[in-house]
This record gives sequence, C-alpha cells and structure tokens, in this order.
Amino acid sequence: MKIDLEFTPKQSTAIRYLFDNETSEVLFGGGAGGGANGGDSGTAAPSPSNQSVASTGGGGGGGGAGGFVHVETEIIPGTSYSLTIGAGGSGGSNGGNTSAFAYVAVGGGAGSTTGASGGGGDMYTGSPGGTVNGKTYGSYKSPSQQGNHGGSSYITSTTKGGAGGGGGAGSPGGSASLHVGGVGGAGSAWLDGITYAGGGGGAHVRVNGTGGAGGSGGGGRGYNYLTQGDDGVDGLGGGGGGTSYSAGSSAHSSGGSGVIVIRYPSPQRGSGGTITTDSDGNGNAFVNHTFTADATFTG
Repeated sequence: MKIDLEFTPKQSTAIRYLFDNETSEVLFGGGAGGGANGGDSGTAAPSPSNQSVASTGGGGGGGGAGGFVHVETEIIPGTSYSLTIGAGGSGGSNGGNTSAFAYVAVGGGAGSTTGASGGGGDMYTGSPGGTVNGKTYGSYKSPSQQGNHGGSSYITSTTKGGAGGGGGAGSPGGSASLHVGGVGGAGSAWLDGITYAGGGGGAHVRVNGTGGAGGSGGGGRGYNYLTQGDDGVDGLGGGGGGTSYSAGSSAHSSGGSGVIVIRYPSPQRGSGGTITTDSDGNGNAFVNHTFTADATFTG
C-alpha cells in the first residue's frame, strides 16, 4: 500500500534540520566603495553664472555597496575553511572582494565607478553607466547581480546640483535634484535580521544644498560644500558618502568593510567568529558565526 504524506512548511523545515548536519546558509558581503570627491574625475569645473556656490568644485557620487551574496553550501564537520573579508575602499577607491567556499562577493564601486553596486554619478560623468574617456561610470559588475547601479547627478547646460547616490544591494542609488544629492540605495535584510550593503549618499556642490542620506544597511551620508562625507559602516559593506571638491582634494570617505555570516540550525557545531543565536518565524533555533576580518571557520 502506498501512503502519500504531506507536511506543513514548519514540519518540512523541522525534518530537514533533524537529518541534515552539513548544509549551512552563508551570507557574503563585499567591501564597499569609498565616496568620491568632486575633483576625482578631473580639474574643478567652472561655476555657471546663475549658480550660488562659494567655489568651483564638483560634487562626488556616493560609494556603491559591497556585493551581497546568499548561498547554501555543505560544510563538512571538523573541516577548516579560510575566509577572506574585503576591505572598504578609501581615497575614492573600490572595495575589496570577500570570498570563501569558492564564492566571491565583489567589492562595491567608488563614487562614479563600476563595482558590485555602482557608485553614483558625479558632476562630470552625469548618468550611471555613462562612458567618459572610455571608462564606464556608475554601472554595476554583475555575477548573478550582486548589487544595483548608482544614481544620476543633476547637471544642465547652465547649472549643477547634487551628485548621485551609490547603489545598494536592495535598490539602485537615487538620482540627485537641484537642491539635494541622491540618496544611497537601500540594503537588504538577511536571515539574522540585520540589513547589509546600503549605498552612500551623493554630495552637493551648493552651499545651501543638502547631501543625500545613506542607504539602510550602513551607507554613509553625502555632504555639501566644506564637509567630508560620512564613512560607510564596517562589517555591513555600506558605501561611503560623497564629498564636495570644496572640502579639499584629499577629502574622501571610506566604504565599510565586508562580512561573512555562516548560519545553521542549533546546536552549535562550528567554531570561529562572533557567535550569536536566534530563531525563525517557525520557532526553529539557529546559530550564526559572523566574521568581519580574515579568519578560519571550522565546521
């Protein structure tokens, strides 16, 4: 006699956890791009005659978030695995890659630059994905699309406004307006309840303008005139906020460093990293190992 058994989702999950002691869910977050300085793309642009600014500096785009990758992988008990955490980009540079278990989360793009999530367009490059002198700005490098593109800056034939926000794992960077820099793209919430990989906000060239807010998930705020953008949050892969060239050519924000989180059903059976516990909506308990620096995890 054949008997067909049908289980509820909660029962199916419980049965899987009862018999599977090797499969873990892993989050990889790449290092985020640093926020650009408005002068990174060349010499300072002249101010249009109707622009109310105190200098001729351009506005820098927000940094793109580090790549966001969620996989299931088998971790063999007693086996050691090397984990590499991507550093946040500094000085207007891209973030580093995060890797383990043969997977790679690509670093985020600095302001106006290509990365896992693209940096926001600045006062010279304009739209995300545009090509200037053979270089593509503000687009994203997409192995299974780890992020989103940056937002466009506000440029017309007579005036300039804000720079674009950097892309986040959850949404593209916001485009700028005459008075406000683009907001950083939103990050993505993971199984541990934490939001990762927000884009940095774009700077603004005007004294009375407002920089864009950083995206949820560690994105730094962009600022106007003489203030440097905020750094992205380390361990979340948040993009750095953009900086106006008026703050000085050496002023840049840094992107946040990356992260790896290894998650499996309780009880604890691995070692390494910062260990926390939580539960899902069905009452199943989990163990999380969080790594924010290069390390070894033993299953």
